[in-house]
Amino acid sequence: MLGQVEAVRDQDSLMTYLYIFMPSTVMSLDRLWRLKPLYVPWERLTPPLDDLAKQQILVFLIMDAKGNKPGAKTRIEINDIPPDLAESLTKFVADHPSYSFRQLEMKA
Repeated sequence: MLGQVEAVRDQDSLMTYLYIFMPSTVMSLDRLWRLKPLYVPWERLTPPLDDLAKQQILVFLIMDAKGNKPGAKTRIEINDIPPDLAESLTKFVADHPSYSFRQLEMKA
């Protein structure tokens, strides 16, 4: 993953990175429990890319929720959650109670 993180330098590389790693899911055999870990290299992002990353995370989660198996629980784990993204994720999980999120210490 380190090579991909270091490659994030512009909008195209950010979008490629997110589209590779956002669909990553660890799930139970019965598909009723899912974990979506995501490392975002926030320190490498300029303000426009920072905003784009936050927007794309939410777009992905909305699309993911539409295809989620009924009764499945999904937890999103992100290395660092800026306050405005935390607010958006809080609203998302309020609308999609089968989802939860938390911030984790992660290294690229």
